[in-house]
Amino acid sequence: MSHFSAVGFPIRSSAEMLAVARRVPASALYAQTDAGSYYRWETGGGSELWLATGPDQSLKSVVPHFTSVVRTRVRLMERVPSPDHEMDGAFRIVVAPARGGQASGDPEAGAFQLLADVPDYRRLDTLTLPVDVDMSVGAVAERIEHYASEAELRAAGSLAAIESLTPSGLFVADGVQRAPRRAEAVLYGTVLASGMRANAVGGGAFTWARVRTHAVELEVVADPVLLPKPPVAGSILGGTFWITARLSTAWPDPITGRT
Repeated sequence: MSHFSAVGFPIRSSAEMLAVARRVPASALYAQTDAGSYYRWETGGGSELWLATGPDQSLKSVVPHFTSVVRTRVRLMERVPSPDHEMDGAFRIVVAPARGGQASGDPEAGAFQLLADVPDYRRLDTLTLPVDVDMSVGAVAERIEHYASEAELRAAGSLAAIESLTPSGLFVADGVQRAPRRAEAVLYGTVLASGMRANAVGGGAFTWARVRTHAVELEVVADPVLLPKPPVAGSILGGTFWITARLSTAWPDPITGRT
């Protein structure tokens, strides 16, 4: 199981990953930056594969992504570059930022903070932070729990609120900052809708659900090994999730015209 398999790419090795990367068509070119280029391959059901290449077209990274149709208002607070790949990185964001927070001198006021990996990270180099934007935020399951009801959740010994989100990638116990920080959250939410999705390119199926959690609604995806059947509306999903997001108010790229 991996972030790839959670969006229908049953990739089990670096060799298999490179084989899939070689299939990305030149027409998938999404954006060109001073640092390099990004290729966005939409593969079905909201699943995507992103390639980052250097100025010499050398492959820098291959990243799976899930594009949510839900738009979430956030405040971009801080850039967090990847220590491994110069084209990759994340943003520390405030979700549901307080109105007037920046003007009042408290730009970090809001529902909660998250670190979110962004597949076209270097494309946003020119943004001046902090800035309020709409983002498409997806949650990719790394560990998942499913309960038919709150009573079943309590019977399992959990004290978690049924609609809660903890930025586990930012902090450890007693508010101590995690090092290194990760695009990760522990969330519980009420299922609003669900289904099975298919990745037409990767050939794999994956489980999808829209959940209501603290202050927001999110779309989550999971490898069917973790969640074999779509959860029933009204049931509760919980677990640890990788957070991946894109700017949904993106401007057209001057080279490709894509948004």
